[in-house]
Amino acid sequence: MSGEFLQRLLQRLRQEPAVLDVRVAGEPAGSGEADRVDLHVSAGPGLAPGLPAWTRTLPGCVYSGSEPHGWTLISGDGVEWRLHLQPAGAASGLADGRLHPAGDSPSSGWSEEDLPALAGDFWRDLYRAARAIRQARPLTAHRWLFACGGRLIDLYRAALAPGSAGRGWEGAEEVPGLLSALERVRSALGAPLDVRDQRRAAHRLATAFEALVLPLCERLGVAYPMDLRNLAFAQLDAAAGGEAQPGNSDPQA
Repeated sequence: MSGEFLQRLLQRLRQEPAVLDVRVAGEPAGSGEADRVDLHVSAGPGLAPGLPAWTRTLPGCVYSGSEPHGWTLISGDGVEWRLHLQPAGAASGLADGRLHPAGDSPSSGWSEEDLPALAGDFWRDLYRAARAIRQARPLTAHRWLFACGGRLIDLYRAALAPGSAGRGWEGAEEVPGLLSALERVRSALGAPLDVRDQRRAAHRLATAFEALVLPLCERLGVAYPMDLRNLAFAQLDAAAGGEAQPGNSDPQA
């Protein structure tokens, strides 16, 4: 899939009037075991408004979202495509290499519209952690497991204090019931360094997150990133040598 996905992505980018240049860094996916491809995109401000919509509908894409470097896509074969957005002149919305959609401020409150993005970002980070665990890179896995723990706290905080402004660790002690709600995943939030412990922590975080978010997405009628979720569990299975793990076969379990 990777070579075809790259061609579709390049073709679509070059159709954008705001895109001035696209360069692929390193060996393109399909020439080996590449699991990440970096593309440097020089563009004006006209790219920002339409980028989220068309990237999410690109054939073979299972994740599309904003990150500090610009934008990230993940294709169905697990390859990450990082678009490093470089402004051509003074480009509003691209000044720091990142798109800033409405409501993307760390100090903003949480709403139902945030749920698909929150779910996608959690599974993106868990996928990265699982891939690092499979590759025996415990420090990289630690980083992404810690990020997953933070997103789980975001979710619990939003659920337990829906009227509060802000999110995350700051002031979390003031949210009634949050500490007791997190008790069952307390050991996983520490993001251990032993790869076997990391695999167990990843499963615990994943099943806790899914037990909350999947029913909520179904009730609200919003999309759930099932393909990306399955990629993450496939990486964990590969890290365990194919041994079956809890939560992998049935998302409703």
